[in-house]
Amino acid sequence: MGARIVLDGENIEKFKAMTFPEYRVLLNEPSGNSGLICIVSENETHPEGLLISKVDPHKRIADILSVFVRKECRKTGIAQEMLQLLEMRLSALDIQSVELKYTVKDDQPQPVENLLRKLGWPASNLRMMLFDIEIEKLVSANWVEDIKDAQDDYQISYWHNVSELELARLQSASWIPTELSPSKHQYQGLDGKAIIPELSFVLRCNEEIIGWHFTHKIDAETARFSVSYIHPKFQQNLLLVKLWYHAGIEAQRVGYKRVKLGASIRHKQMMQFCERYLGPLATKIDYSKGAFKLLQTQEEAVWV
Repeated sequence: MGARIVLDGENIEKFKAMTFPEYRVLLNEPSGNSGLICIVSENETHPEGLLISKVDPHKRIADILSVFVRKECRKTGIAQEMLQLLEMRLSALDIQSVELKYTVKDDQPQPVENLLRKLGWPASNLRMMLFDIEIEKLVSANWVEDIKDAQDDYQISYWHNVSELELARLQSASWIPTELSPSKHQYQGLDGKAIIPELSFVLRCNEEIIGWHFTHKIDAETARFSVSYIHPKFQQNLLLVKLWYHAGIEAQRVGYKRVKLGASIRHKQMMQFCERYLGPLATKIDYSKGAFKLLQTQEEAVWV
């Protein structure tokens, strides 16, 4: 039967197991999700593969959310067929570009990279380093003694104690990168994960806010250190690890076993800081990569 695009209203219940839980919700009513493209592959007896893509027609871009082929069906061209069908569909919709993000272990070459190369995609780029750490190791790190007993003028308290006036001041503060603004993270993560109030803190010096740390929930035993930031004036004082240690102690107290943290390649200093202080503690370090393909180019004006 091969690969085909799922039609509006079609029931694809049998394909749901082929994607992540957070995307299965999208498959409940494909026709109600404008911009959602589902491509499936099946034979006479069973499903073989599923590809899910989300399109933004206004920006003319698409993201591939999920690609899966059953183990016994791999290396038969199914993934390539689904991706080719997707590219044809996107081009018909006048979409200019498509992006695929994926995670690899130990920064080793992945089968998906060979597949994309066959389809003419440019080489993938590193996006983030992903640290997976046991909380027990975090709170007993060799740098803990350097910060635990230090007498200083810094106070850590729960983020929910921050006043409306303080929030308003932060909104207009010039030292805060837009993507790290507390307003973007204080209720839920960018991926919709719930904030953990008892593991989210504000850091003050002389009653002025100079930093914060937000933690979001992954599951009952795993928390994600999502956003931590310190005023540039104070970044040399190990205040970031002070916040991590404090969050680790509280996480341990309420029953979390592991913590995950991602450092973006766009923030090179932060990534190096994480490598230095968290790398030796990590059970594993994965790498998030991104591949991007331009499907169409706008014609440039030619002046004679």
